[in-house]
Amino acid sequence: FIFMVPDHNSTDSESLFDGQKQILNALKCLFDILEKYRKGMDTYVVTVSRCGQVVFSEDIRPENSTVHGLALCMSLEYGRIFCRSIDIDESITIDELIDEASKNICEPKRVCLRDGKRYTGELKPVTVSNVSCNEKYFNKNKTYLVTGGTGALGGELVKFMSDEGCNVAIIG
Repeated sequence: FIFMVPDHNSTDSESLFDGQKQILNALKCLFDILEKYRKGMDTYVVTVSRCGQVVFSEDIRPENSTVHGLALCMSLEYGRIFCRSIDIDESITIDELIDEASKNICEPKRVCLRDGKRYTGELKPVTVSNVSCNEKYFNKNKTYLVTGGTGALGGELVKFMSDEGCNVAIIG
């Protein structure tokens, strides 16, 4: 199944919020229906949006990235539904999108297609000698919104940020 995230044409925050609620509810309904009618069967969902992820310094549509995050989290909640996200720009053709959507669903979970090139996130091991403790990770003059920050890992992150003098808002 491919779930396309429509572009929001409004800059009004209330309209954006209402649009986000409708999209997220539709995605939740899709997962509920898939779980009900495809019990015991592996099901693959690909979410597609335009410019919801930063690859370079391009203009992004951050409202489009929320669907990807929710879908990836929901695939952990629903045992046999596997999800990945594809973020595209205007230059991507339908053939390129279909080719990417038909690749292995399990890896990588997030793909960005920009100007005909494919970008994926990658985790690499880091040794302590490669990490500088003198770097400042957070700006004390800004407020950071942490979603899901009530668990053990989120709690440690919020504590660290607070110790660094940051203003932190937490959404459970």
